[in-house]
Amino acid sequence: MSDKTMKYLSVRIGEQWCGINVEHIIEVFHLMAFNEVPTRRSDVLGFITVRAQVMPLIDMRRRFGITDPQLKLDTPIVAIEEESGSVALLFDDINRVEDVEESQVNTMHNSGQFPDINGIVQLPDQLLFLLETDRISREVHSETSR
Repeated sequence: MSDKTMKYLSVRIGEQWCGINVEHIIEVFHLMAFNEVPTRRSDVLGFITVRAQVMPLIDMRRRFGITDPQLKLDTPIVAIEEESGSVALLFDDINRVEDVEESQVNTMHNSGQFPDINGIVQLPDQLLFLLETDRISREVHSETSR
């Protein structure tokens, strides 16, 4: 029996490449106007409207501890849909879609040290950290609904 092949969009946060399951992606675009809102969380920049959906805009660079990341007109944003709701995730760069065999994934189980990563894949030229986008969405939506 053959492995299931999954597709992940590779995105860069600082110097690390991460993967987002393409099944959850609504749209990929560059920085656009967003509504800033006061919040206790430094990674939530505000809200953005994508395809008539209002969703939180999360700076993944800040979420991963990068201080003072620069916003540029070509800063990439990936809008995703998860069970807990839609979110727009902001990154440093986007590369390509990677085909990943299920057997290539080294699963990380509920790691308190790395809560936003649910697996790691060794590609020929780099490691790809698989983002736990459902957890990110659930966390942000539970805090914004309070």
